[in-house]
Amino acid sequence: MKKVVIIANRLNAIQGLQELEDIEVVRLYILEGSLLDKQREIISLGKQVEVIKFTMKDKARLISEIASLEFDLLISNGCPFILPVTKIRKDSQLFINIHPTLLPDLKGKTPLSGVFMTHRKFIGATMHYIDDGIDTGNIIAQKKVELTPDIDQGLVYQISFELEKDAFVEGMVKLQESNYQYQGVAQQGEGSYFNRTNELQTIDMQKDKTDIIIDKIKSFNLRGQGTSLSTSEHEYKIYFAERITNPYLLKRYEKLPPSDIVLAYDNKVILRTMDGMLKLIDYEVVE
Repeated sequence: MKKVVIIANRLNAIQGLQELEDIEVVRLYILEGSLLDKQREIISLGKQVEVIKFTMKDKARLISEIASLEFDLLISNGCPFILPVTKIRKDSQLFINIHPTLLPDLKGKTPLSGVFMTHRKFIGATMHYIDDGIDTGNIIAQKKVELTPDIDQGLVYQISFELEKDAFVEGMVKLQESNYQYQGVAQQGEGSYFNRTNELQTIDMQKDKTDIIIDKIKSFNLRGQGTSLSTSEHEYKIYFAERITNPYLLKRYEKLPPSDIVLAYDNKVILRTMDGMLKLIDYEVVE
């Protein structure tokens, strides 16, 4: 029976544990305010599991506790900081992370925001060993799905988290069958990093062309995110928009300056951009 410690902010990989045998979760660290924190009542890991909530301010304490614990596997699924594995790992302990992209592509804290911004054709998830780098350890298992036109950012999150569970279960079976001796496969190339920033979530109508604006809106169209756009009249938080392609409209209003409102109707707003026009469909007026 392998003793497991989990650090997580989401649910899917933990659910995968319920499909495995010879696993005993002894402690679960939950990031306070995370999706997992809100869903903890549906977790079924047994009464013996000690559940501890933490914040970013608890980083030093949490690392110190982990260094003192006796366990076989540490599983990270959304740990918000780097674990100094080389310093705290005891002999025979395995440190494993489940990441919601196809490593080495899109490493970092908020990699899924980069799927549309960087025009990826696939989404996926990776189970890998933790080393002292950021998402750089050997790959144990991966799952991959084509990114089709019907997928929006919300579905990117939903599918990627489901793939995390699939990759985790497959990887754990692989480890169990090898008596936990499987070393994984080294990542090829440097890959890429992506982290969400306020600058990326802000549209500059004097600089951003329509293609860039559309990419930004698609990348941050969750209700807790959105993309900010300011005009002379309002500040908008945008969740969905379309490019105007009609030749008559483009010709009729081509001399208007960027950010000018062309038309407003049925709760939709058409704005002039520096190289075209944009129809705001799902948005909020902030002020």
